Order: sequence, then structure tokens, then C-alpha cells
Amino acid sequence: MSVENEYAEVILPVPIPTRFSYRIPASLSAKVKQGVRVLVPLGTQNLYRGIVRRCSKEGPDVDKVKDILEVLDEYPVAGDVQFRFWDWMAEYYMCTPGEVYRAAMPPGLQKRYIPRVETCVMLAEPFRDEQRLNKAMDGLGRAPKQMEILQHLLALAMDKGSVASGLIKSELSAGHGFSQSAYQALLRKKILVEYREEISRLGDSGSPSRAFKQLSDLQQRALDQIKMLLRKQPVVLLKGVTSSGKTEIYIQLIREQIKLNRQVLY
Repeated sequence: MSVENEYAEVILPVPIPTRFSYRIPASLSAKVKQGVRVLVPLGTQNLYRGIVRRCSKEGPDVDKVKDILEVLDEYPVAGDVQFRFWDWMAEYYMCTPGEVYRAAMPPGLQKRYIPRVETCVMLAEPFRDEQRLNKAMDGLGRAPKQMEILQHLLALAMDKGSVASGLIKSELSAGHGFSQSAYQALLRKKILVEYREEISRLGDSGSPSRAFKQLSDLQQRALDQIKMLLRKQPVVLLKGVTSSGKTEIYIQLIREQIKLNRQVLY
């Protein structure tokens, strides 16, 4: 029997006394094994993190079996000992294996998976031609806000490799002086295009990362003073009221230390 016909019995963190079986795609056959967590569909819209109880060549007696979507672990997080113990607990407490799994595993390892979808923006394909782009920019001479947004997008896109690179919209709008009406005008002129993209919560998806917030003048002065004091002494206390922006200052300091290949405890 081919690899494509292998199946996995998956325990899901739901109070349903049913064995859930999923097909193992050929691309995941080397990764799916007993004890690893997997991302699987349940119903028409829900995605769950489950754990593989066992793998088998034989599938359930149903017409259609859904595929495992993703393997979340490189190594198993549970084995025969844990599964036998969970079976005993389910029988003793008259509950389902899914309820035992939900109680046994940390919440972050088995909760429902909700994709994060962001609005992204990029330069429309016709304007990736240098001559046409220059002509479009000449036409924005009387629209300085539109020109500012377009130039900002081009600069951010080039930082990512090319003018065709996409950006999360919030990354573009984080700049000072962003005008929603000017942005909408660029969309109407079809110089920019919007699209929706799912951003993985399970790791780096290769999608554009969020821009760090720009510090206010007061935050920047505090940051500069902290860096100056750290050259003279090992400890500096930053005092500020709630929501005064201390965290953003910490983030800037952390980024600098990481760039120096140092570790940070926050």
C-alpha cells in the first residue's frame, strides 16, 4: 500500500467520544509519528491542534477522510506511557480521551487554532516598470500626501528586496502623516493594490514583518539618556506611569543587544 494511503488516529481536545482519523499527505509522511502534535480540520471552519495516538495503513470506513495540514513538533511530546495513563484516566473518571488530553497538556499546545489574516498592500504590477512609475509619480505633483505614501511604500518594499514586495498595511500606515484619504486615492488610481493574506501563528511564514513603532520625542530622549548612563554604570532605573511608553523603549534596547548576539531577560 502506498504512503499516500496511510492514516493517523488523532486525539483532539474536545469532549467527543469519537476516534478522529486523518489521512497523512505524502509530503508529511516522514514527520507524522506517534506523539507529535498536528494541525487538523474539524467541521467546516475549525482547526485544532491534536496529538497523534497511532499511525496505521488502514483508514476509517468512510468515503472521505480529511488531511493533516501541518506537523507542529519535530519530536514526540507524549509516548506509550502517557497514552496508557490517559486511557486509564478517561475510563476511571468516565470522560473522553480528548478531555484528558486538554487537562494534561498546557493550554497553548492544544487550543483551537485561529488563523491571523492581515490586509496587505503592494505596488500594482503595471507600475513596477520604471518609466511608468516615474510617469505616475510626475502626475502626483499636486498630491503631496499621495506622493509621500507612495515613496514610503517604495522605500519599505526595497528594504525587503524589490519594489514588488508586499507590506502589511499597518506597517505602511505606521509612518507619521499617513492620510487614509490619500491612500484610498492611490487604490482608486490602481497604483497600489490591497490583498488579504494569512499570517502563520506557528512560526515565521516569510510574510512581511510588522514595523517597530517609532518613538516619540520624549521616549527618544529617555532612550538616549539610558544608553548614556549605561556607559557609566551597570544598572539604570526607568520610571514612568502606566501607558507612558516604557515597553517601546525596552524593545529598542533589546533589539540593540540582540544585534550584538547577546541575550536578554525581560
